[in-house]
Amino acid sequence: MKKTMLSIFILIIISYCGYIKADHISVDTSSVNNHVCIVVNDLDKVVPFYRDVLGFKVVDSGTRSGEETECAFGVPDAKFKIYKAFSPNSHFYIEIIQYLTPKTESSAKTSKITNLGFNHFGIEVKDVDAAYKLITGSTGKTMSKPVTLAGSGTKMFFACDPEGNRIEIFKRK
Repeated sequence: MKKTMLSIFILIIISYCGYIKADHISVDTSSVNNHVCIVVNDLDKVVPFYRDVLGFKVVDSGTRSGEETECAFGVPDAKFKIYKAFSPNSHFYIEIIQYLTPKTESSAKTSKITNLGFNHFGIEVKDVDAAYKLITGSTGKTMSKPVTLAGSGTKMFFACDPEGNRIEIFKRK
């Protein structure tokens, strides 16, 4: 009995210490919620694109401010409107934020896909051609036509939301 208890105790210690002493962040693989946050100038202009064209379902919206918001975001006097929505049939969600205070600063963003920094996020769809047609007829903009990549067989194209944020639309083979 003593040996069993000691073995269990040692396993607990090893497991605990191994978790704490990891050389990297230990990702919680039980959670598949992944998200991206986009800061925009006009939430009311961008939300209909994600909701009506891409089919995102709203799970939270409103205005955030106060000490906790300032502390969490590291922005004094932070006040913003937020729209949080899940992509259809997935655990991926998007946060779209419009800062009310301080005012959003326009970056020197260009449409060059080779620029350093955040580049795009991807959404896998059932039908790339249908998505292309839908985005072409919306407030969004397509950056390329659908192509099938020779190496992987993935069919994809790039698009932008109404404020120019890049989205890769794809379907794996």
